[in-house]
Amino acid sequence: MGKQVIGLGAGRKKQSYMEPFLTPLGPVIWRKFAPMAIRSYPETSERVICAMKSAIKQPKTKVGRLLKRGLLTLQYNGARRIFERDPQAIAAVWNGLNGTRRVFADAAQDAGCKRLLFELGPLPNTLTVDPNGVNFHNSLPRRPDPYLTWYQNMAPHHDMWRSVARKISQRQALKPSQQEANGLPDLSAPFVFVPLQVPGDSQLRLFGGLYRTVPEMIAMLCKMAPLLPEGWHIRVKEHPSSPVSFADLIPAREARIHIDNSTDTFSQVQAAQLVLTTNSSVGLEAMFFEKPVVAVGDCFWAIQGIAHDARDPAALREVFDNPSRVSFDAQSRSAFLEFLCQEYYLNPNEPLGAKLKIERRLNGDWGFGDA
Repeated sequence: MGKQVIGLGAGRKKQSYMEPFLTPLGPVIWRKFAPMAIRSYPETSERVICAMKSAIKQPKTKVGRLLKRGLLTLQYNGARRIFERDPQAIAAVWNGLNGTRRVFADAAQDAGCKRLLFELGPLPNTLTVDPNGVNFHNSLPRRPDPYLTWYQNMAPHHDMWRSVARKISQRQALKPSQQEANGLPDLSAPFVFVPLQVPGDSQLRLFGGLYRTVPEMIAMLCKMAPLLPEGWHIRVKEHPSSPVSFADLIPAREARIHIDNSTDTFSQVQAAQLVLTTNSSVGLEAMFFEKPVVAVGDCFWAIQGIAHDARDPAALREVFDNPSRVSFDAQSRSAFLEFLCQEYYLNPNEPLGAKLKIERRLNGDWGFGDA
């Protein structure tokens, strides 16, 4: 029999994704609520501070903050005690970036236990299962050579990634903006495509860098737009799930920025000369359409030769001064995308076939060889 898996309840639907991948590892015990204990550990305070900062719901009063801090303290201590009693256990958590789930995952790690953190993958019909974390916190290397080594020596079927673009589709489009009613530049004109993200998205809050809100991103675009070469424009699409529109933040005098909510997202990606994002999954998806991609926030895929890292304001100015110069190395990108498709992202409909991959991940073996 395998090691015991201790999972923190994530709701019926999310647990239905997780459990088939966990049961081959050993008996699974689901805790509906995080355990609690009074006795603290040397790491308790630091872990709770981090969890407070990342929490989705931030208390608005001093009393609320004290109560939330106290709850997270009890939860960290309780989880730590559970995992110290069974140091061979594997912790299973959905997302693990925020609040209670974060202290649960941190407690397991501090107790010396292995972890698996789950999240829906950014590509169609995929699941992230990573022992370190999800999104920017994942375990993947931030340099191209491991992917190139794997691609050259180990990939059984090269360029499977090329078929993914046919499966990528946008969510339901928003209503056209007033600006669209007044006319948009033709898609044949050179433009930078900027897909905006959902306001308050954890990707923005935790990994947005200088642009942790949608208004901050729009303000940056307004500042950078005049730097574009003659004939270029910025084409912005608001996220279909956004509860509000931010079109009014673009001054009427700014003739180089246009909102296009009605044209299909990936029609705009295909027509764009460049795709720029804070850290939207559209940035990763745009690579499957062989487009140069620029990230201005923290992205695990903003790797030299694969996508352009423009978190530094000086690097960002260079992008807008000469967007045509932004490029990528085709071989490095192919290797990276192929690894994501064949190895990293798992198919939620094939959990048994992923058992070996998950066991290797728990042991720190990603199959990169000596790279």
